[in-house]
Amino acid sequence: MLIFIVSFIIFTFINTFFHNIQISILSFDVVFVLFLVFLIVRYRNDFLNKPKLLWIILLSFILSISAIVYKDYRYDHQLVENFFKPQIVSQTLEMTWQLSHYIWSGQILDTNANGRYILQNPDWDKYIINTSNKYQIWDKLRLAWYINSVSMIQNKWFSGMWNREFDYDRRLIMKWYMWNIYENNSVLLDTKQSDNLWLISNIKKSLQSNIVDAYGDGENAWLILGMLIWDKSQISKSDYQNFIDSGLVHIIAVSWGNIIMIVVFLSFILFFLPFYLRNLVILIAIIWYSLVCGLDSSVLRAVIFGGLGILALFAGREMNFWRSVWLVFIVMLLVNPYFLLYDLWFLLSFGAVMGLKIFNQNTTNNSSQSDLQIDKNLSTDKATGGWGFVSSIYITIQKRIIIILIYIYKNYIRPSVWANIGIISIIIFFMWKINLIWFVSNLFVLPIVPFVMIYGFVSVYLYELFPWEGWVWLPNLLIDYIYRVSKISADYGIYLSVDDYIIKYLILILFILWLIKYLVKNKIIAVSDKTQKSHSNKSFI
Repeated sequence: MLIFIVSFIIFTFINTFFHNIQISILSFDVVFVLFLVFLIVRYRNDFLNKPKLLWIILLSFILSISAIVYKDYRYDHQLVENFFKPQIVSQTLEMTWQLSHYIWSGQILDTNANGRYILQNPDWDKYIINTSNKYQIWDKLRLAWYINSVSMIQNKWFSGMWNREFDYDRRLIMKWYMWNIYENNSVLLDTKQSDNLWLISNIKKSLQSNIVDAYGDGENAWLILGMLIWDKSQISKSDYQNFIDSGLVHIIAVSWGNIIMIVVFLSFILFFLPFYLRNLVILIAIIWYSLVCGLDSSVLRAVIFGGLGILALFAGREMNFWRSVWLVFIVMLLVNPYFLLYDLWFLLSFGAVMGLKIFNQNTTNNSSQSDLQIDKNLSTDKATGGWGFVSSIYITIQKRIIIILIYIYKNYIRPSVWANIGIISIIIFFMWKINLIWFVSNLFVLPIVPFVMIYGFVSVYLYELFPWEGWVWLPNLLIDYIYRVSKISADYGIYLSVDDYIIKYLILILFILWLIKYLVKNKIIAVSDKTQKSHSNKSFI
């Protein structure tokens, strides 16, 4: 499993970065020869009995090539032609317009970010439109727009890899958007609902309107919308930057926590349904929720994990965690190989999951033993105390305080620390800096996030049924508190900045090597495979 994953990651990285068949074949030859040498050195005379390992590398190479060719073919046939061109350095879809203007009509399909919307033309092509105007879903426009010179794919040598900057053009390919255009002038034609728009857009539009009606057209409404469905289009750039700097940006990113809250909430209100019917409804709700959120990488990962968990319940079997992680990782890269290099949330979501599972599981047993020792010491103190009733009350209070502190440490501090250890090298590599007191802001905010999300959603429809500002008073108070913590943490944080490419790459490489060593040393993958074999009748995956 480890050999397949590592080789598949290497080939996907090279294929999506260079986008050239000659370099891909060269990389395969290098990996194949290096691994053959490793087998000869490791197994010596017995290496001929390990042919399946070489077949695994060949399979990972073929799957990686197939994934990127399929993705490019669905986007534009010329990308596939470029991939198989004989030149080592080539360009394709070179857009040579210099502020050329075009006029046609389109419709706002969805929001994207502050000042950016997703525009769909009559041919059903999607574009990112940059504008200072305010639009809403369903708005039909006739607009003049221009685009700067852009290369959709440009292969580079290793100098480009060394000085790697964010490649926005390939991110557009990853997201299925044709171009990144800039509005010059527009005329609003219609604001009515369109039957041509997908039902998901109508649901999102309805949710936006209901939240604005309840919370007003301000920062509180848009933060709730961002926390619920990852719509950050109206959050100001300064507030969003504060969330990034404070380490709280994950609260406005849909992830596994959102899926868990949906499952718990629906399980509570649908208790009257039979077990299998209830779980079927929850599974359908999760799928619909993912579509409303836009099926970004972190959303897709969380939904697949949640779906596998529910399917395991249907099968009446236990889900093997590590086998599921590797399966979801590979499936997502097969669906969209550009996730690996051009989607930061893909890397952060898997990094956080691995950090939580790998590092946290080895501290659980020690933590349980410490809890038992504390409980034993308190019981002993209570039995031998000479203060009578006053001593008993004092020790009870002391024990309650320690239990609360242990609960906070277990459920908030320790998971936050381990999750961030899993992503710290990724943040430094892509963002060049990290706030070293992120765990403080998370400690003050994370306990109230589930309540804000669940009750924030419920209060919207309570307000719609019975218009009363009291429904939204408490969420407004808590949202103001979140903004305040984010700003204080961003303004007074202690930042570690890395401005040198060498140090940045060194940190990333050392972390990857340490992670691989940790996985091998603790036999995490080997234990999972052994567990899968020994409990094949119980495991769902």
